[in-house]
Parts: sequence; C-alpha cells; structure tokens
Amino acid sequence: MASILLNCLLPRICRAFPAGAALLSLLILCDDNALCASSPQQARIGVLANWGVKKCAEDWAPMILALKKALPHVDFTLVPLPFEAVEDAVADAQIDFAVVNPAIYVNLEVTHDVIRIATLINQAAGRSASRFGGVFFTRADRADITTFDQIRGKSLAATSSSSLGGWLMGAYTLQQNDIDPARDLSSLHFLEAHDQVVRSVLDARYDVGTARTDTLERMEAAGKLRMADLKILTPPGFRQDPTFPFLHSTRLVPEWPFAKLRHTPEPLAKSVAAALLLMQPRADEQGTHGNQWTVPLPYESIHEIMRSLKVAPYEQFGQVLVGDFITQHPKLVTAMAVMLLALLVLVAYFRSLNRRLHAALRQVRETEIELTRQANTDGLTGLCNRKWFNEVIETEIGRALRYKRPLAMILMDLDHFKAINDKFGHPVGDKVLIAVADMIGSSVRRGDVAARVGGEEFAILLPETNIEAAALMAERIRASLETTVLVQVGQTDVRCTVSIGVADVCPSIQNHSALYTAVDEALYQAKRLGRNRVEKSSACAWS
Repeated sequence: MASILLNCLLPRICRAFPAGAALLSLLILCDDNALCASSPQQARIGVLANWGVKKCAEDWAPMILALKKALPHVDFTLVPLPFEAVEDAVADAQIDFAVVNPAIYVNLEVTHDVIRIATLINQAAGRSASRFGGVFFTRADRADITTFDQIRGKSLAATSSSSLGGWLMGAYTLQQNDIDPARDLSSLHFLEAHDQVVRSVLDARYDVGTARTDTLERMEAAGKLRMADLKILTPPGFRQDPTFPFLHSTRLVPEWPFAKLRHTPEPLAKSVAAALLLMQPRADEQGTHGNQWTVPLPYESIHEIMRSLKVAPYEQFGQVLVGDFITQHPKLVTAMAVMLLALLVLVAYFRSLNRRLHAALRQVRETEIELTRQANTDGLTGLCNRKWFNEVIETEIGRALRYKRPLAMILMDLDHFKAINDKFGHPVGDKVLIAVADMIGSSVRRGDVAARVGGEEFAILLPETNIEAAALMAERIRASLETTVLVQVGQTDVRCTVSIGVADVCPSIQNHSALYTAVDEALYQAKRLGRNRVEKSSACAWS
C-alpha cells in the first residue's frame, strides 16, 4: 500500500516537502515489514575510491549523512573500494549497494546481476549534469593541430586505460573516426589523474590530451588553467549538445549509477531509491559527490562502447563458439530457446491474424464497392440513379469544354405511363419500367451513361457524340420501343411509346443546369408536337 502511495505522491512531495523522503521511505519499508523491527537494518554502500580512500570518505560523506537522516532506522556504512577490490566485494556480498563508474557498473551488471536504482547528477564548477563524456584538447598555439584528423602521428595523453571518461570514450571516438591508437599515434601515455593529463599538454610534454568532461571547467574554476590556452578538438560533423554544460568531443553517456546487489532486500532498495531521488544539495555541499540523483538512465550506450572496444565484460565479444556459449550459458540458451519457440508461435499466430485481416479488409472493400454501387444505382431498373448521373454530367461537361470535345444528352419520358398504372396496376408498371431500362441499356455504347432520373423519365449521357449522332440513337430507341411488347397481362400486350429530347454542350451551355434546361425544353417540344417523337434542342449557338 505504501508503494502505491509513494508512486502517487512522490512528485508533489518532491516539490513541496523535500523532507518527506524519510517519511515515504519509512512507509515503504514498514509496509513490507522490513524496518519495523526494533533493531536497525544494516546497509553497506561500496563506493569506488578512484581518488584514494581518504578523498572518497570526504566526498561521499554528505550522501551517507543525508541517507541516515532520511532513513533513521537504517544503519548506513560507507565502504571505500579501490578498483581491484570492487568485483570481490560484490561477488562475496560484502556490500549491499555499489556506487561505481559506469564502465565498472556495466561489467557488474553483466557478471553479477547488479541493478541500478538511480543515476548521479554531477556537480562541478557551479554546473550540473546527469551525463558525461570525454574531451580532446591541445595547446591553443599548436598551428599544426587544428582538426581532429591531425591527431594522427601525434603523442596522446589519457588517464587510466580502464577510465571511461578519461580514455575509453576517447578510444571509441577515435575508432569511429578510423584512427587506430596503436597504429596511428606516435605514442600513448596513461597518467592516472585527469589534472595531470591537462597539465602535461599545457607543459608541451604531449601533443594531445583526452580527459573526462568537467575536468577543464573544474580546473579553470580553481584557477589552475585559462581556457584560452587550450584548443578543443572535435570529430568531423560533431556538434556539441547545447543542453550539456561542459565542453565535450565524444558522445555522452549516463553518470555514475547507484546500484543494488542481487542479495539486497527489495524493500530496502526501494526506500533508498526514494531517498536518493528526493535528496537536495545544501549550499555548503556544492562540488561534493552524492548530493543529487535522478531516475536511473539507460546504460545501453556504454554496453555498445564496451562491445565495440572489446573490453570487460566483452573481451571475447564475437569470438565465442556456439558450443562454448551453450556450455557457459545453459540458462540463457534455455531461455532463448523458449523465447524462440514463443516467437515462432507468435509468428504463426500473427501470420494467421494477418491472413484474417487481409480477408476482412477484402470483405470491407467489397462491401464498400457494393454500398457505393447501391448508392449510385436505381433500385428498380439497375440503371444509374439521378444523383450519380448529375455527378457524371458535371465531370463530363468540364472535360468536354476543356478539350473542346462533343457531348450530348438524351432525355426521354414514357407517354401516358400513368394510364398503364391505372389500368394494370403498379406491379405491371414496374415491369414496363424494367423492360424499357433493359432496352436502353442494350442500346447504349461503352462509355455512355444511362440513368433513371424520375418516375418514368430516363436519360443518357453520350461523351464524344454530337447532337446529330445522339438524335439518331434516340430515334432507334423510340422506334424499337414503339414496336416492342413490353409486358403481357393475360392475353393483353402492354406497349408504350416515348417522347425524347436531345441537346448538346456548347459555349452557351456550360453547366449541368443549362444542359438539363435545353434537353428538357426539347422533350416538352416533342410532347407538344404529338408525343412519340424525337426533338433536338436549338439552344446551342456555336460561333
């Protein structure tokens, strides 16, 4: 319950009540019955003593004090660890937490399953950052070294060969720019301390140096150098991150992690993580370690660098035989086999799902086509309906006028159709309409559009056809309809004649409304002259 409470309230507590870290952390531990006992719980924090045991104790004491204040029921102990003692301390469970540089952490993560719970926000020269990298530099007066590529053939100074910011980041950057330290440098020297590397370049003992980011800014703030005496070297196309407060020549990676060991109780780890995230630096602690922490950042970039350089824990990366790998990692191989099997099952499932999806999409497309057809078709006769016919007219009129091509329209109305309905009934009238539609459909050409546009009104749009040719087609339809028995009711033949108007598009008829008006007037002219005839519109005036 307390864990849920922490997740909900932590952001607000951080902003409003920084001191709430202790309360929330204690709630977590009590919720898991970890610290509710009368005796305090032990928590040994191993810290890499890269500047010596005494300096380590001075630098990290503020963090220990802050943790004790936040979690008074936990007895925190600082355990300074030289480089060579770190792995043994982790392997033998001599410590419960580890604060080491990211390169050592990556090795421990792979070999001993340590898990980061927070990432350091480094404080240096009045600036802070949760990432770091390396910086290449030379003396400002070195006219022979102005580009990164001119490092070739020069002597280079770095810190320890295992230092991430002081050498490995630089080595990776050289590798990415096709510079092999063993082949392309005149010499390579390791001086252990970052300050020594900078001083050796300023004293002209070595041509180029590489050190951890923030080193130059620290030394400048302490009055140990003038930045104007140095020239920063960056690879071709490299752009410094404007959000990063220190000069750099390499990619940036996460700062030192605070990690829990495999045996460390989960409730204790959660409480320590909460206390670290809520920890705020005091004014008198600026410049010391361990004052501020952030959520654990991803360290895959460091794994990538270590793999590329083939340093621990990736010394044999890419060289392990399949048999050796299976022998050395049986649990991992089993897990991979299970995952592969699961993946194959998932692939088969998704392939089946994909087939069903394609079938469903095909069905949707077919349904969409059918719905579109129904929306554009007269339900009785199967011809186009008036809505679709009007849309086609607009398109065809525009095309005819644009390319100066002929376009004609036929409008026909069945003569005395109401009498058929009155005498024989509407079902017979519907059969007559269907028969007329079939006759019209068999008379039109491919590319013509036939439609039922009213109760007993039909229309035909004829692209690439002038009014004379359209009138000939209309006459054929009229003559055929006059002599055809459309429906038989008992012994009675049901026939019907039709009156037809014909019009075409011209400069004086340039839209759907004008064409309809012209053809409609021609139709009514045919009715006035006795029906059962074809009349051509005289509305067009070609110039």
